[in-house]
Amino acid sequence: FVGVPLYKWFEVRQWLYFVQPFALNAVDPTQVLFFANPSAQSGGTSGKPGGIFRLDAPYSVTDSDDLNAPRLEVNAGGIQVIIAGGTTDGREDPSVLVAINGSAILHRSACSGGRVIARPLPVRYPDQ
Repeated sequence: FVGVPLYKWFEVRQWLYFVQPFALNAVDPTQVLFFANPSAQSGGTSGKPGGIFRLDAPYSVTDSDDLNAPRLEVNAGGIQVIIAGGTTDGREDPSVLVAINGSAILHRSACSGGRVIARPLPVRYPDQ
């Protein structure tokens, strides 16, 4: 077991929910994707952006100091659900990402060339 030092990279206020949205990539389980709210630094200057981050946790990691900081995959707010990894045209596709916030379904796959496509929901619902 290796603890993930999220507070090394993020502030407490970036975690909005009791159970924060996250997903283990179904095709590549060394990738963990999760949502973090944006942070603001003192004085009102912008801090760390919010959105869906990817943490790479290779099987060889034995200590939390061996983990690299998560990378921002998608800049989006209010994410409620994340699904990562899947199939595209009958082939495993680790780039598949599906997420939902209060106004849209976000989707990325090999077919979109790595670009995230946002489709509006028919009805907006409260996302925070």
